[in-house]
Amino acid sequence: MEWITVSEAARRLNISRASLRGRIGRGTLVHQTDNHGRPIVMWPQPGVVPGAPETDGPPKGAPTQVARQSIQVSQPEKPPEARQDQPDLIPASVLRETVSLLREAQREATALLLERIDGAELRAEAAEARAAAVEAKLGQVLDRLLEERRPWWSRFLGGLALALLVF
Repeated sequence: MEWITVSEAARRLNISRASLRGRIGRGTLVHQTDNHGRPIVMWPQPGVVPGAPETDGPPKGAPTQVARQSIQVSQPEKPPEARQDQPDLIPASVLRETVSLLREAQREATALLLERIDGAELRAEAAEARAAAVEAKLGQVLDRLLEERRPWWSRFLGGLALALLVF
């Protein structure tokens, strides 16, 4: 048995590389990929005749009846004390160990979840504080902008009126 390239396999089977790649895609040839990801084909292929066309079924005119072989599958015998109506039992020690492992995993998952919730709450509180600070700063900027957008004469007269009230 050897592994050959697609081109070499196509030459040996007397088919085109495209046909060979099609057979690889359909899974009708034993193949794998090399270290560079290229497909390589096992040679000789089991059950493949060089130059023979690939078919999906028996050739036309071939008999459709196929002799069936009977295969007997033997079941392992159960001890005489095992009853058919009882399911296979799992030892109590295995069940206890499984339950303890599941409980431990549940405690760890709960603790991790609580840590994440606490962290999320702290991040939410910090975000709210930052949002309040930004809102306050925005209010100051808007007040100053409104003051700056007043006409010059309004600012002048307002300042003059303030100066007259002070004296």
